[in-house]
Amino acid sequence: MTAPAPLSGTETSRPKAPAPAAALPVPGPGGEESPGLPPAPDGAEWPALIQALGLVALTRELANHCVLRHLDEAHCVLALDPQLVHLRSARAEATLEQALQAHFRRPLRLTLRVEAPGRETPSAQRQRQREERQRAAELELARDETVRALQERFDARIVPGSIKPLD
Repeated sequence: MTAPAPLSGTETSRPKAPAPAAALPVPGPGGEESPGLPPAPDGAEWPALIQALGLVALTRELANHCVLRHLDEAHCVLALDPQLVHLRSARAEATLEQALQAHFRRPLRLTLRVEAPGRETPSAQRQRQREERQRAAELELARDETVRALQERFDARIVPGSIKPLD
């Protein structure tokens, strides 16, 4: 059993074999190979990359609660909110690093920083989208003429929490 990592300003890096001088091809859309990495200025591709990595269990949760800070030929830097440091473990980090290396087919060092992400994590994005769908479903039902007629004619009421989006 390992001791938990300290909360503030924590950064870990695992030294790996040096990066090759020339970049290996990276699978592109549809499986074809394309040189280099996709641009990662805002981390917008991080949710898709998590999906492509095929992560499971705690490793997937860790990745979903991180924000991509930097990705280049040899290094991936993620930020994890200090409030979610309990998701961090040496095993999950090692598994994530190995998945990144397998995906990009080259040595890649993972650095996980414990710091405020500064933008929405994939997990927070999914939660926001669920809440938006929920609000839209409630609004649609409230506007529905049949529902309104039932409420007026039979003094019917919608049970709070009973409305669920169909997706």
